[in-house]
Amino acid sequence: MLRRCVGCGARVEKAHLRRVVLVEGRVEADPAQRRPGRGAYVCDGACARRAVARSGFQRSFRSAVRIDADLVDSV
Repeated sequence: MLRRCVGCGARVEKAHLRRVVLVEGRVEADPAQRRPGRGAYVCDGACARRAVARSGFQRSFRSAVRIDADLVDSV
């Protein structure tokens, strides 16, 4: 199943992407890809940085989000 990376926009197999979820308005990594709720996908830390800079997470989750400084490291 192909998913679109929020950072670079590439369409990549889901198995090669890292999932993040929105929990109480905060974006968190979901390494097991099993947490409930809407998810967004990034290729790696560089794409996570790009998504933060381009407001990709806000668009993907369709709401204002809080992004912790350690999100990029945890992805």
